[in-house]
Amino acid sequence: MLRRRRLKAKNAHYCILVNPSARGYQQKLVKKLITAVKESGAFYTLYEPTTAMDLFKQAQVAVGNRRASRFLPAPDNRRGQITALIAAGGDGTFNLVARAAQKAELPLGILPMGRFNNIAQCLCRSQDSD
Repeated sequence: MLRRRRLKAKNAHYCILVNPSARGYQQKLVKKLITAVKESGAFYTLYEPTTAMDLFKQAQVAVGNRRASRFLPAPDNRRGQITALIAAGGDGTFNLVARAAQKAELPLGILPMGRFNNIAQCLCRSQDSD
């Protein structure tokens, strides 16, 4: 039986997991996302792991499915628990973050910055383009 998460604070707390080695990585897009999160009154925690496995492990730590270690810092609990994950990278990044989000039953956002971005195109395609 799964327990629903409760928020410690009223505001949302987004965990933004960035893959800086993504083909279309642009730091200005990440800054634009952070600005939008701040303007909405929400909190955010940003991680830029160096490897795909570190990214997956950090996502697990952020949602509470793995213990923090010296190499994987824990999210700041003063802002409340993580309420959603945002994957900033390509299809591989999205896949890894989605696995952690699904296990924790958290919503997931995507900032497509990969080569093909097939997942983002499938999810965000408008009905008019068919």
